[in-house]
Amino acid sequence: MTRVSVPPMTKTAVLSFVALLLMAAPARADLITLNFTGSVDLTSQGGAVYPYSGFFTWNTATSPFESGPTEADYALADYNLTFNGTNVTIPVSSDGNGNGLVVLNNDNQLGTSLDALAFFAFAGNPLPGGDLFLVGALAGPTTMFGSTALPGNLNFLAQANNRFTLFLFEPDGADEFFLEPQGTLNITGSQVTPSAVPEPTTLLLLGTGLAGAGIRRWRKSRTNR
Repeated sequence: MTRVSVPPMTKTAVLSFVALLLMAAPARADLITLNFTGSVDLTSQGGAVYPYSGFFTWNTATSPFESGPTEADYALADYNLTFNGTNVTIPVSSDGNGNGLVVLNNDNQLGTSLDALAFFAFAGNPLPGGDLFLVGALAGPTTMFGSTALPGNLNFLAQANNRFTLFLFEPDGADEFFLEPQGTLNITGSQVTPSAVPEPTTLLLLGTGLAGAGIRRWRKSRTNR
């Protein structure tokens, strides 16, 4: 069999193919989960002292369904909420109807400029005449986030030195409002679940293998002429 060298143009095409394969690879998307527990005293509102626990999960590649200069609202990937011993979890909403996630960056809605990651979820009907919603906040200085994008890792927790819950009450047939009592929020565990997107090394090997197969076919066709 006659040895045939690979022309420079073919080598260039192979390298370009591999480069395009790597550029076209989707961004890595992880699922990040935080587990929490806490309690709130709503006796002043006609309720009781309520314990709660659960988890919330976000997909780091999710785009916001609504955003502004200092705030972006996202759908949760998954969550669970048990309030006063009752599982009050409802289906995940794509538009913030009943649950969702909020990222604040250099925001002053709470009276001071801060960064925060907050999740909210329907908490049932422990108070008469309406629905209760739990809002859990992990707040910190304005150095905690650099944008309103979802956190891509858990490094921000080191700066989230203000952790609490607020409670939004929605009376039947009336506008919702925040109740005065605040609850505790304790993060009891975390988990990062990597996506199935191939790593760059895997993509490079794949691209090289495909390119090599192309070269072999080219050589065979040249030899058979």
